[in-house]
Amino acid sequence: MGDMTTTRATPSRQPAGTPVGGQFAAQAKPAADVCLDGSDRPESSHEQVAGAAIERIMALEAASAPGVKAQTFAAARGMAAIARSQWPEAATIKTRECDQIGCTRQHAEEVLDADGNELGQMYELEDYEQDLIDMESGLSPVLGQDVFSASYSRHDGEHGAIDIDEALKPSHQEDTPADRAGETISGYRARFDDLDLDDRTVARDMLTDLHHWARSKGVDLDEVMASAREVADEEIRGQQ
Repeated sequence: MGDMTTTRATPSRQPAGTPVGGQFAAQAKPAADVCLDGSDRPESSHEQVAGAAIERIMALEAASAPGVKAQTFAAARGMAAIARSQWPEAATIKTRECDQIGCTRQHAEEVLDADGNELGQMYELEDYEQDLIDMESGLSPVLGQDVFSASYSRHDGEHGAIDIDEALKPSHQEDTPADRAGETISGYRARFDDLDLDDRTVARDMLTDLHHWARSKGVDLDEVMASAREVADEEIRGQQ
């Protein structure tokens, strides 16, 4: 019986930084059946570009969300620790969107116990004033997370809330290494690659760029990869 193995050509890469078509050379796709305006007429080239731009913007926003989430968790955790140190029975920190035009900061306000009784105001803690200012800038008003959630409408003074118990849970300190890698792949795809590429191909593309970087910097990438494998193995053994 003859060899029926089929080889598939590896997609070719375009030069890094190519703004149109991603890192990989463009490949033919079926024409879209529906246009941006919902009609059945064929899309013009401008409409195709606009549709691709919208898709990439959405991908970039999704890719940046993990970073925003991490900042929000860190800020909420820091505020929760301060509030709990001052009021052991503290359960919730209320926040308020800044009412100044051009300011997107969420300001920490009253601290409440589990029954909703006010225990004090965060801004009254003068020893922590600068710390709170720094943390406030990390709170995202648009996340629907357990740690921090808010019904957000720009400049109307709506409130959010930080659940102190949730914010102080160790599970919110950071994502797993595999989660971080997945987020990095998603971000890389959104910035540089064709959005249809699978994770494995994007990971290969990232490593290809890393090889170029290593050669330009005189770094032994094989040694770095071997060291990374050892660290990963140690981390896995530590979880068993």
